[in-house]
Amino acid sequence: MPDEIEWRVQSKTKTGKTIIVPYITNRCVMDRFDEAFGWDNWNNEFKETSNGFICIIKVNTEDGFVVKSDGATKTKIEPEKGGISDSMKRAAVQFGLGRCLYSYPRIMLEGAFEYVPDWAKP
Repeated sequence: MPDEIEWRVQSKTKTGKTIIVPYITNRCVMDRFDEAFGWDNWNNEFKETSNGFICIIKVNTEDGFVVKSDGATKTKIEPEKGGISDSMKRAAVQFGLGRCLYSYPRIMLEGAFEYVPDWAKP
């Protein structure tokens, strides 16, 4: 759904351009899994690694559990929360959720842009 897609700064180029990319939030992942499988037919588990987290998502189907996992490193802002959220979003991609975002065209903006979360603004 287009209203579920958000955008963030991915990187800055040496030529002074800013690359932004689409993403979905972790809440979107949870809402989609609730809608698709029911809130009580899936669960997740997180395992901490030396520099990040692995998320394991288990979905209960008529044929038994389907289990998929993926990992992410700790993030620069809110390292644990960010790493946990990113690992869950990456595990959801294993089920196909948000996979299409990887085929979106790259968007490059002239100039440098910084993302500053609301809680960090003066």
